[in-house]
Amino acid sequence: MKTTENKFDTFIGIDVSKLTLDVTILNPRSRKLSHSVFDNSDAGFAKMKNWLSVHHKVGFFRTLFCLEHTGLYTRSIDRFLRERSICLDGVIIAY
Repeated sequence: MKTTENKFDTFIGIDVSKLTLDVTILNPRSRKLSHSVFDNSDAGFAKMKNWLSVHHKVGFFRTLFCLEHTGLYTRSIDRFLRERSICLDGVIIAY
């Protein structure tokens, strides 16, 4: 039986608020945490994606995104991820 840690290389938690996204990355193998804050806007989402892929080498296929559904504030980040097929490449957005 596969555990969650065997299915995913990286876990990303996003705390969504009206103006910002607090993003924390956990790599279970290294047990390292990284955190950054981005604007809750298209420009902020692009910066977040760059931060994840370039600075932390996050492979989105084996990444689990977790975020709390906060109604209107969550819609934009959800749209951003889905439009880039991140959800379709094995990434799960859990509400």
